[in-house]
Amino acid sequence: MHLGANNPCDSYNFNNRTTECVESLRDLGVIVDSGLTFDAHVNNVVSKAYARIAMLFRGFFYTKHYIITPCIQTYVRPILEYASSVWNPHLLKHINALEGVQRHFTKRHLSYEERLACLELDTLECRHLKADLTLIHCTIKSCIILLRGPSIVTLTCLFTLAIFMRLTECRSDFYISAPFCRTLAYQNDFFHRCVSCWNILPSAVTNATFLKLFRNVLARVDLTNHL
Repeated sequence: MHLGANNPCDSYNFNNRTTECVESLRDLGVIVDSGLTFDAHVNNVVSKAYARIAMLFRGFFYTKHYIITPCIQTYVRPILEYASSVWNPHLLKHINALEGVQRHFTKRHLSYEERLACLELDTLECRHLKADLTLIHCTIKSCIILLRGPSIVTLTCLFTLAIFMRLTECRSDFYISAPFCRTLAYQNDFFHRCVSCWNILPSAVTNATFLKLFRNVLARVDLTNHL
């Protein structure tokens, strides 16, 4: 698979056989396409989620929130959120398609926002953003462990290919500085799309020692402006 518009698309031979050129392939459950749009992957997970909902609807009739909420969290969300840090969509058509699954499953006489508030659920877009921020938090904590040990590995070495991260001396938390992006796909990959959101998080969130504490504090932060 050739990535990028300026890729020469050369052919490669191995053991006197020419490798097949494809437009997309599945890697660890995520369908990656040559344009990094993740169209095929989003369509695939949406189709699977609707099929799972249809199976649940055939199995029982629900009326109470204490029944529908566990069903969403157990049977539908894992399909829509698996490895979201890799393919988290930035195109409105993909965001609407994913939210449409949850809209369909929670469909009642109330509006979508009111239904989510009643069921105490976040939008899928918000959950994807929180997953990105959680992964950044885990990455930074792992780097700190390396820096405190005998290893001479530095943060800039670990992020040379994607991002430059620096620890500010004037603050006790962590600030991320991303390089200029020339393409839309590069601008919306994991290492860049949530940088601005991370940098405005309160110190109580970025300085959280444990993952559970980080998630609990992050749950109280309003991320509406970044959705």
